[in-house]
Amino acid sequence: MTAVLHRAAELVGLDPDAYLRGTASGLDPRLREVAQEFAGRAASDKALRAMGYRESGSGAAFAFERTR
Repeated sequence: MTAVLHRAAELVGLDPDAYLRGTASGLDPRLREVAQEFAGRAASDKALRAMGYRESGSGAAFAFERTR
């Protein structure tokens, strides 16, 4: 799910890594660790495809779909 949040932040024009790190400060310590670790990954390891998701549709029909 972190990949979806990362991509969504990217789509609305935010710096996705900064967004995850900033948001993580208000999370439970374990979730904070997950968000910060994800933000530090290589770009290829943060891609939707690597996490088993894809984008589909557009506008109001836009969605992230699980592929596995």
